[in-house]
Amino acid sequence: KVEGEGEKAEEEVFELTVPDGEEVVETSGRSKLYRYAKTEEGGEWKERGLGVVVFLRYKDSGKVHAVMRREKTHKVCMNHYLTKNIRMEPNKGVDKSWVWTASDVSDGEPQMSVFAIRFKTEADATMFKETYEKFAFSPDEETDAPAEEKKEDAAEEKKE
Repeated sequence: KVEGEGEKAEEEVFELTVPDGEEVVETSGRSKLYRYAKTEEGGEWKERGLGVVVFLRYKDSGKVHAVMRREKTHKVCMNHYLTKNIRMEPNKGVDKSWVWTASDVSDGEPQMSVFAIRFKTEADATMFKETYEKFAFSPDEETDAPAEEKKEDAAEEKKE
């Protein structure tokens, strides 16, 4: 491997365009995403893509959603809000992988999907889960601010 060649490839992976009205709050390490597809025989995991998950916050509402694009085609393979009702579970016997269910809109219409994601390192997997938990909000909250910001605001009010 030529020094610098891999660095250039890594830079291309993180190149992204942020839509107006949104801001990047975090990115994940490089990962492989799968979606569970039901079949007549039961079901199977289908690969959705290889890439980086970008956590974007809407500036007007404060809500955060997770978006993953395939590295080469840049096609969206995951796009959903980070809500408190998402239960991130470790994948069976794998420390670098998570499984969860969310209402995904990457294919246009919202549909409940079961996802699995696998990272190269345990540290990347842990950071991914912590980011989900940090920015998750309750779908029935009266305001649109993420839960983490509400907790911080409540703590500051108690101090005063």
